[in-house]
Amino acid sequence: MSLPSARSGEASIPGVPVRYLREGVGMPCLVVGSSIYYPRTFSARLRERLELIFVDTHDFVARDGAFDLSQVTIDTYPQILTPSGRHSAWIQ
Repeated sequence: MSLPSARSGEASIPGVPVRYLREGVGMPCLVVGSSIYYPRTFSARLRERLELIFVDTHDFVARDGAFDLSQVTIDTYPQILTPSGRHSAWIQ
């Protein structure tokens, strides 16, 4: 099966750029961690069934000193994935 090309970019939580990588087809599956490391650990076969969306956590991004880490929860990540989210950018 031929998979579509991976799409990558950067979304934003106020004060923090968040890198992402989308690969595969099917139901979206959010993988929070490292957008660089985790794509290497998931199989091509899994990408035939799921659209994997690898998103960096705050541990893998540069942030300014004024950033309040308590703003980021597991609920933050789905919010940056959709245009209806409350953050300034969203993953397309």
